[in-house]
Amino acid sequence: PGFGQGTIPLEAQRALAKIPQVTSASGVRSGQAEIDGSVTQIIAADPTQIDSLFDLQPKQGRISELTPNGIAVLDSTASDNGWKIGQTVPIKFAQTGTQQFKVESIYQQSGFTNYVITNDAYEKNFTDQFDFQVYVSAKGGVTPENTAAIKQVMKQYPGPKVETRDEYKATQAAQINQ
Repeated sequence: PGFGQGTIPLEAQRALAKIPQVTSASGVRSGQAEIDGSVTQIIAADPTQIDSLFDLQPKQGRISELTPNGIAVLDSTASDNGWKIGQTVPIKFAQTGTQQFKVESIYQQSGFTNYVITNDAYEKNFTDQFDFQVYVSAKGGVTPENTAAIKQVMKQYPGPKVETRDEYKATQAAQINQ
């Protein structure tokens, strides 16, 4: 999947997390780094929030327990590279050079990304600090009231489009089916 660089100020996620309709909000960041000789995309998220917003289907280790030097890896990518839990993987960042990350989780949900690091790790290794998406879980699910409250917060930040999970899935499917 091709996630673009972020344009959503980090304050948007913090503002969403404060409204009473929201049970959890987590910004997701995206950057490029070199892993195993290839430049690839890395996604960063708050490990304490990720399980409540995504089901990455962990096979080994807990994504929610990722440390700032830990990485979660898609199972097929781990298998292709012979990586196992506890193994060190060098990652080369443009801003900070090569850093050592430990494989702390292996997950099987494809279609998201091959690599997940923490927001703390992202902040240490990338200069631009913007979310490219913010995922929200609302009390009572998708309701007109919850959607209106979320849209009210997000209209302060030009550009991002507020979508429900079903709308997001339809948008993504439409891009694939072009």
